[in-house]
Amino acid sequence: GDLEKVGQECEKLENEEYKITCFDAIARQINPLSNGDMQAMFQMCRQMPSEHWYDECILSNVRSSFSVGDRNLPFITCASLQESKTAACFQTLTNMIAVYAVDERDRQALCRQIKNEKVRSHCHSMPLNN
Repeated sequence: GDLEKVGQECEKLENEEYKITCFDAIARQINPLSNGDMQAMFQMCRQMPSEHWYDECILSNVRSSFSVGDRNLPFITCASLQESKTAACFQTLTNMIAVYAVDERDRQALCRQIKNEKVRSHCHSMPLNN
């Protein structure tokens, strides 16, 4: 499909909740299309109509990758972003860790992969939600 055209259609939606859902759905399609290739994912997300939706596309892909068991690419993706965007990305991962970590040891190991010190500290102190 044409991601840019679909993004333009999402942008036209007036209902903000529908718009968010539409862009999240596109991003979740990018995850399997990029097949674990971070540069391909960035390139596909770049087809979104604005910087805001590009950022949201990246975060959706981080969540998608993590939720299907990838414990490497989401951390690498967050670490590769501009410094101004890494904290939000790692915070997204912290929320995912709280849900998906199987136990305290798993959570601590996953939190150690967070490069942002402030977010890493928060990750270590968050209760598990599973």
